[in-house]
Amino acid sequence: MDTLEDLDINLYKKVRKNVPLAPYTTFKIGGPARYFFGTDNEKELVVILKFCKIKNIPYFVLGGGSNILVSDKGFEGLVIKILDTRYKIQDTNIEAGAGALISKLILETKKQDLSGLEYLTGLPGTLGGAIFGNAGSTRFGREIGDLVKKAKLLFPDGKIKEVSNNWFEFSYRHSHLKDFKDNERPIVLSAILKLKRGTKKNIEKRMNEINTIRTKNLPKGFCAGCVFKNIEIANLHELPANLRKLLSKDIIKGNKNKGFKIPAGWLIEQCGLKGKKIGNAVISEQHANFIINENRARARDIKKLIDLARKKVFKKFNIHLEDENILVGF
Repeated sequence: MDTLEDLDINLYKKVRKNVPLAPYTTFKIGGPARYFFGTDNEKELVVILKFCKIKNIPYFVLGGGSNILVSDKGFEGLVIKILDTRYKIQDTNIEAGAGALISKLILETKKQDLSGLEYLTGLPGTLGGAIFGNAGSTRFGREIGDLVKKAKLLFPDGKIKEVSNNWFEFSYRHSHLKDFKDNERPIVLSAILKLKRGTKKNIEKRMNEINTIRTKNLPKGFCAGCVFKNIEIANLHELPANLRKLLSKDIIKGNKNKGFKIPAGWLIEQCGLKGKKIGNAVISEQHANFIINENRARARDIKKLIDLARKKVFKKFNIHLEDENILVGF
């Protein structure tokens, strides 16, 4: 792999070397990035991304550090941290930089009686990361993709384009950004979200309800959110017979018109894996779709639990669990 040493000297001085990534992730796990570059300057991003493309240097854009697992070896390339947290509210729209925290945008739009973002209460990420993975709440059936009006993207060749909601092809925990190969993927620079008029009282009520549910149902500790996507299926008769016998209305989400979701955590629980521990990593006793770093767990321990859960669920139900977390440096 080439190096960044031939980069413009003034820009190269801003690049940090061998930066531990664990403090930047909600798992608190991960080795160092060979290069680390944080900026809120669009022109700097254009230059450094074009350089990476020419020199074939792998890059990874780090958001809030949730929904990722970084290898113990770290990342042999450039980690980009977008620091643009600016936002502007006009009428029912909010325009914000990709580095803006979702939690901050929720509070600011609530002040202006704007509703929509409160359904993402409790999500720890940035706007750019949320758009990348179409973050949302399964329980409330709301996703960031429902709110995106348009976004500004930076492509590896240095071109900046404004794209509409349709470009992203949003679906459950997916956007078109995930369809690109690693070093061909564009970066979200900013986005405009379309909200609706509401009242602070009602918005705050929903936020409190969501916080109560999250506190009750989701485990505490260092984790990266849900490990696997829930299973989407159009017709319940497509499921294996042994699985259909176990299902109840309390477990299945959805309906025959929009399709159904089977919780991945429930499937893992049926395989007797709650509380399963490898090293200092454990599948949560409270919610089996969460893996907790109990005390300086290693990424390899987390990965072994991920592979074990996938293997057991496939063996028992012939269902393949799809990662919701992004693996970095593996």
